Amino acid sequence: MERLTDRKTAAELKANGERLRELGFEPSILDRRYIKLAEYENADEDFETFRKTHTATLYECDAENNTECKKTACYIYGGECRHTLDKRFAKEGE
Repeated sequence: MERLTDRKTAAELKANGERLRELGFEPSILDRRYIKLAEYENADEDFETFRKTHTATLYECDAENNTECKKTACYIYGGECRHTLDKRFAKEGE
């Protein structure tokens, strides 16, 4: 699927939002949504890039027990990621 966001724009919005919060203002909901969507897309894109450039064993992730994952694209929150490279966090039977 084609990206809906731009990494640079999202980074700028995030930095601007942090400055606004420091000044006591809340960034707009549209900016916050754009940033969150960009984070999901970045995670998906980064994972695909990693997968294409590394040969490793992927395990089906037990997301509830995976304490080291940020879960930015996790299936339990509606994302597409269902895998881990860390065997410690693989579902039983993997």
